[in-house]
Amino acid sequence: ARQHKIFKYSKKKFQLFKDEKFLTIHIKKTTMAVKVTDVQVLENPATFNSPFRFEISFEVLTPLEEDLEWKLTYVGSAESDEYDQVLDSVEVGPLQTGFMKFILEADPPNLEKIPTK
Repeated sequence: ARQHKIFKYSKKKFQLFKDEKFLTIHIKKTTMAVKVTDVQVLENPATFNSPFRFEISFEVLTPLEEDLEWKLTYVGSAESDEYDQVLDSVEVGPLQTGFMKFILEADPPNLEKIPTK
């Protein structure tokens, strides 16, 4: 059986869909040393003004001496990154090889910064 290390918070780029908008989670540097194995959207369905909660599982393939940065960005408009909102950014490290899992929680985006059109 695999053992998972659990982080309260803790490069590949992927997108998650919620309420007709996209969330982008990415790691600071692109590296083949980390493989994202699963992302679960918790508290789904939820109201738009509910906090975001994700359970993220990943595998560290080679030891990492530098911190790994996880950033949750709300994409407010497909036409411009002017409306993007960084909801949370967390650095974890250094990391040894193995399977890791953590819960990433963030407040919802500021509605005043989302374009109406």
